Amino acid sequence: MKRAFFVWLLFIPLGILNGWLREAILLPVAGPYALPLSGVLLCLLILGVSFCLVSGFKRTDISFYAAIGLFWVVLTIIFEFGMGLFVLKKPFLELLQAYDPTTGNLWLLVIMVIGAAPLSMAKIRRMI
Repeated sequence: MKRAFFVWLLFIPLGILNGWLREAILLPVAGPYALPLSGVLLCLLILGVSFCLVSGFKRTDISFYAAIGLFWVVLTIIFEFGMGLFVLKKPFLELLQAYDPTTGNLWLLVIMVIGAAPLSMAKIRRMI
């Protein structure tokens, strides 16, 4: 799981880069569509990293990749709420709003992609 943790750490700068691209490029160009486009872009970036690095796990059991996906989801939620509550000092309810797709925020999709990425990319790469 140590290797899985280090792969997950790569998602942090991807999220920061994605946020910068959303604010600097997508928002001026796409306006109200910037937030959902940003969510889709982050999903693609996560899938790309997972595709490239999943081969480093060198395992053939489905449960291993499912466990990695769950591990990544838990880490992501802990990181998100930890940063939001303790560093950015945002209210808990404001952080929960990110999970409402009716606002255009696709964060819930991103969480699902993070959870599914290891198993799906291992299947695509024919490792399982």
